Amino acid sequence: MHPLRAPIDTGVMVLGRKPVLSRADVLSAQVHRHLKDEILAGHIAPGERLIESRLAEQLQTSRSPVREALRMLQMEQLVLADNGAVRVFEPSYRDFAEIYETYISRYGSHMGRAPT
Repeated sequence: MHPLRAPIDTGVMVLGRKPVLSRADVLSAQVHRHLKDEILAGHIAPGERLIESRLAEQLQTSRSPVREALRMLQMEQLVLADNGAVRVFEPSYRDFAEIYETYISRYGSHMGRAPT
């Protein structure tokens, strides 16, 4: 079964009325979760270009949920849009240095000590 075709339980059901979430909302959340997992696992490489139409075809869905998922990933800064091209964030040496400096300033006094 395709990863986006598994039934999901949104937990949103009101007696006598339609669910609050639309199918498109649920599908874009599934696409977002799938793409995020792929990026974090390294299956989609840093700097790799993400093309809506190609992703929609691979995930067997329309472009709308893919577009919304890419917007969510952009808000999380996992992808960057540049001149219409969407690419996976590729950290620079400076990014790593800033992360390291933040880590050292926060946890530096605890480094080298065994947990108590």
